[in-house]
Amino acid sequence: MSGKLKLLIGLSFVPFVLGVVLWLDRDSVSRAPSLHSENLLDKVRFQSTIHMEKHLAPIKITLNTVDEIPEGPDQEVLLKARIVSTFTGMGPLHYEWTLPSEVDLLRGSLVGVIANPTAGQPYDFEITVKNFDRQYRRQILIKAHVTDREGVNLYSRALITSRPEDSMEHLAPAMMVQAQEAKMKERLPASTSE
Repeated sequence: MSGKLKLLIGLSFVPFVLGVVLWLDRDSVSRAPSLHSENLLDKVRFQSTIHMEKHLAPIKITLNTVDEIPEGPDQEVLLKARIVSTFTGMGPLHYEWTLPSEVDLLRGSLVGVIANPTAGQPYDFEITVKNFDRQYRRQILIKAHVTDREGVNLYSRALITSRPEDSMEHLAPAMMVQAQEAKMKERLPASTSE
């Protein structure tokens, strides 16, 4: 077994062992409230959620076009962003669109604030742009951020491209298939023809 494989197996085994130890020792954790205060555990759980689990991010953003992306320039495109906060009472949530220099804003505002976002409540924002077409690959970004009670800046962002067929999300599955096929060819014994 190669050294890298041993290291990978060893590192993936550590969280499992730690989980079993903590599960077996759960009674002592519940008897020691001074060492494991609810506030401290919530803070650790919240921080690990932010850094480790994107699907549990404090701000979720989806961005899409309402209409088809046009083939050529000088046509209007309506973009819609939906922002959802997963927490209530964290303060104002700021958002900002970023457009490439070639794309013109026709309607809507590039910046805004949600004063007191409510957890789970969707907030929709639309802008209409021109020169966001399939002829050239252009990207539009929307970012949102909020500062929590402890001064930590939490953010999220979403990106849309005018040529989705060139994006990694579209190309990655085919690249994975090619990589797996190449690995299989390496593993197959060379055929001998006599």
